[in-house]
Amino acid sequence: MISLDVKCEKCDKAVDVCDLCEEPECKHVVCHDCLSVALDERKHQPHEHGG
Repeated sequence: MISLDVKCEKCDKAVDVCDLCEEPECKHVVCHDCLSVALDERKHQPHEHGG
């Protein structure tokens, strides 16, 4: 797998491609976690340390 140093625009998580469109050159990259929350498939989980 090629690492393209792409980051989710919502949480800054490093991803290979946008989870929504799967295009490596997407201008609005969204990771799987943020996409799931946006589609209301699951609720946002706070960090384990409480922050």
